[in-house]
Amino acid sequence: APAGPSSAAESSVVCPECDRTFSTRRGLGVHRQRAHRAEYDRDVQIPAVKVRWSTEELRLMATSEAEAILNGEKFVNQKLLPLFPQRSLESVKGVRRRADYKALVEDALRELRSHAASSHTFPNDSGEEVCLSPSLTSCSSSEENQGPSNNANPSAVGDIRSYISDNLLPQTVVPGEGFHAEKLRSLAVRALEGFDVSDGLVDWLRSCFPEASMEQFRGKSCKRKHKRTRNSKRKQRRIAYAHTQTLWRRNRARAAREVLDGTPKRVAHDINQIDKYWAPLMQSPSGVDHDGCSLTRVSSPISEQVLCGPIDTHDVSIWRVSVRSAAGPDQLTARKWNAVPPELQALFFNVVLLQGKLPRHLCSSRTIFLPKTDLPQSPGGYRPISVTSVVVRHLHKILAARISSLNLFDSRQRAFISADGVAENLVILDALLSAARYPLRQVHLVSLDIMKAFDSLDHGAIERILRSRGFPEMFIDYVMSGYREATTCFLVRGKPGKVVNLRRGVRQGDPLSPLIFNLAMDEVLAAIPEEVGFSLEGERVSCLGFADDLVVVTSSRVGMSTALKRIEAAAARLGLHLNPDKCHAFSFVPDGHSKKLKVVTDPQFSIGGSVIEQSTSLSQWRYLGIDFDLKGARSLELDVSAALGNLSKAPLKPQQRLEVLRTYFIPRFVHGLVLGNVTDGRLLQLDRQIRKSVRGWLRLPKDVSLGFFHASAKDGGLGIPSLRTMIPELTFKRLNKLQTSDYPAACAAWRSRRVQRKINWASRMLQRLAIPLDGPRPNRKGYWTRRLYDSVDGYELKECSKTKSSTRWIAAGSYGIPGRDYIQHVHVWINSLPGRVRMTRGRRGDAQSVSCRAGCPEDETSAHIIQRCFRTHGGRILRHNAVCNTLASALKAVGWNVEQEPQLHTAEGLRKPDIIAHGRRGTLVLDAQVVGGARPLDVAHKSKIKYYADNSDLATLVATRFGTPPQDVAFSSATISWRGVWSPRSYADLISFGIPPGILNGVVTRVLQGSHTNWTRFNQMTSKRRMV
Repeated sequence: APAGPSSAAESSVVCPECDRTFSTRRGLGVHRQRAHRAEYDRDVQIPAVKVRWSTEELRLMATSEAEAILNGEKFVNQKLLPLFPQRSLESVKGVRRRADYKALVEDALRELRSHAASSHTFPNDSGEEVCLSPSLTSCSSSEENQGPSNNANPSAVGDIRSYISDNLLPQTVVPGEGFHAEKLRSLAVRALEGFDVSDGLVDWLRSCFPEASMEQFRGKSCKRKHKRTRNSKRKQRRIAYAHTQTLWRRNRARAAREVLDGTPKRVAHDINQIDKYWAPLMQSPSGVDHDGCSLTRVSSPISEQVLCGPIDTHDVSIWRVSVRSAAGPDQLTARKWNAVPPELQALFFNVVLLQGKLPRHLCSSRTIFLPKTDLPQSPGGYRPISVTSVVVRHLHKILAARISSLNLFDSRQRAFISADGVAENLVILDALLSAARYPLRQVHLVSLDIMKAFDSLDHGAIERILRSRGFPEMFIDYVMSGYREATTCFLVRGKPGKVVNLRRGVRQGDPLSPLIFNLAMDEVLAAIPEEVGFSLEGERVSCLGFADDLVVVTSSRVGMSTALKRIEAAAARLGLHLNPDKCHAFSFVPDGHSKKLKVVTDPQFSIGGSVIEQSTSLSQWRYLGIDFDLKGARSLELDVSAALGNLSKAPLKPQQRLEVLRTYFIPRFVHGLVLGNVTDGRLLQLDRQIRKSVRGWLRLPKDVSLGFFHASAKDGGLGIPSLRTMIPELTFKRLNKLQTSDYPAACAAWRSRRVQRKINWASRMLQRLAIPLDGPRPNRKGYWTRRLYDSVDGYELKECSKTKSSTRWIAAGSYGIPGRDYIQHVHVWINSLPGRVRMTRGRRGDAQSVSCRAGCPEDETSAHIIQRCFRTHGGRILRHNAVCNTLASALKAVGWNVEQEPQLHTAEGLRKPDIIAHGRRGTLVLDAQVVGGARPLDVAHKSKIKYYADNSDLATLVATRFGTPPQDVAFSSATISWRGVWSPRSYADLISFGIPPGILNGVVTRVLQGSHTNWTRFNQMTSKRRMV
């Protein structure tokens, strides 16, 4: 704002960055925080004297002093001083004299002695486990590697033997043919006798699936490249259309990605570059020294019966591999493997467990590479996914389900568990940043990046972790034998590379790998000191873990430095290494005197001698798909116009565009909109952009009811989710689920002011739209359905949800309909065909005529044009005959003897029903009619039945013709509206007569086509009714 007069300028304050003037210093401070945040933080100075000791620092120093006492340290002050570089020796001495600190030391001593009594070890400053003293225990690696003894009670092997002998082998009849059941039974008998039948199991698979190869995957043959010729634009469009439609039939998700992104994500590097980078990483051992004590020990081992017990047919059935899952290197598809009877699958798996190892040929895999970004700059910019045989994945899904039921993981690890871990971690982080700002509290966050975590995990560390966690030796031997024999073949753009022996890492794509990786990461999480963390609503939050994505949280700089040292040491013992270049830190330090919060930008922490980049007040970072800054979760910055433009230009049918919009486009943004920060205005803007594109695809006028766009397809709408109603509903439900989470930190986040404000916002949004919140699931779909049926154009659709065939063509059954016909069907369905009455809505004057242009004494509505105008009389006959012929053919196909339009002379006059039929179900008189939808369709159905059923002579004539009693003659009608809505009772009668639902689906589209043809005929004709 320009400066005022000189008198006003004397009392005003001026912004030093942009020279704007403000009347108060508070206004200037608010302006600088928003417009010049970096300069504002630079001017905030934190006093460097008389800094109080935080609770976290006191707990850390008390624990360190207790460890020093147990280790026999004499100079405790000199031992503690390096841990707090910003404190003086006198400050350390003064704290040690305090009574509250001495109580903390006593508590730490009791805890360490209790830990030592159970495990004989305790963690030192680096996070390593060390022995208390040689007199208490001997840290022999051989003793530690023995683990809990499980071989003394081989109950699992005995149970498997009994189950095979008593349940699987006696079965003489197994459903299915061509699976060589006797051959597998003979292998099971030899396995019970102690023979190695691994090769025989592979031979059995070969005999069952001769087209599958049990050898290493060799890739697809490369087609000969043809010389490119320059095609015309028309031919280019045809080629693009053919490519997109072919891809749509094969892989709809991939087709949608190509359409929305414009250019598909592909591997930009050749197989030689991939081999050169990834082969040394996977086939070279990590070089971890495994001598020493184990990190963790459980008090009781895991039972063999629970983890390695017999696999029954129920386990096989409920944990099948999805038919959409890719085939492994043996080219055996999930559909073919699932066709094997469960009894034979269970027998195969139990024999494998009895052998204690997988057959060698099943240990191979093929590795594909998924780009992490649109254009990876190096071969390391891909995520390797190893695809094993579906047989192995099926077995490992069963074992993974058993491990998951044991609840072995650290509560801070929220990945690969049956919980909404993504939402929990994001909400906790958002609430934590808000709690640090109001009131002013110190907090330090470091986001850690582990280099190639899944691909670098040491196999020796896996064995040590499984043994220390009490896993049975039978399971450990099975897992480690699989890793010893594991091989893979890289596959890039259909071209295979060399075979690589895997010497470290877990295979991404194997159902067991996420759980084994979680167990390894538990060791890293356990290394974080219990004393550090940030108090959120009474709960201490020290780390947010999601697989290898870790965010360490402390309330002091010393606490973060200590935690990072221990994490680095624990990761190194697993063969994992932190990447400081991709780690970033964020620090809030309050100034209690000026009541300001400073974002520290100077380097504070380091890993392996490398400084971690410190985020500024203007920095943003992404965690689990959500952008964060110093205020918490940011609003999702998305521009849907580009993606909608790509979708509009794509060579797709209109119904295919709607499918991409519903299934792939909108779900892309739901995560960021629900868990980020969004406003009602932004959601309304996005909805308007989406509806504008849909109107262009379907050629719809602007006055079409909004309920038609957002009501579900089964209720007569297009089924496009409305972000303005869906996002508040999902936010309300997803955040309220945190209240019942088994993770205490998530419950604390739910109680925070930040989360409660979001829940209240969602509640107000839903209540303003009259969406009820009484139950646990707000009914937003019912809201849009009511809006559709309450509109003028949607009133006649209120009965469509009662019959599936009436609405199936909108979404699920639309793929066989040409695009132009689909648009015409939509226009008839929603009554958007232009006529005098519709085109003058809202602007009709007294002098403007709305009468029928054909001279009929009625208003020119769509219903009049299609159903009553003399111009369309011939079209109505053709439409009626098409319906009758379709139903007659369907009745003949199911065994009815059909006659069409017989002339029956009765005492009340000539009757000519459309169809009379005789079959095993009796004798039938059926008449078809296409009616308007203003009155209930069942009323029209009953009226038609009464017209024929009340004529006693008609029943006698029909019964005489087919030689049946008159009382056995049934009367019904095929009643459907001109907009394709079936009468519910008529639909039920036709189904009972044996007509398939697919035929009735086709009747609907035929009626819609005929109705649009009538409207076209009306506009092409110029004849007028001659008024008498």
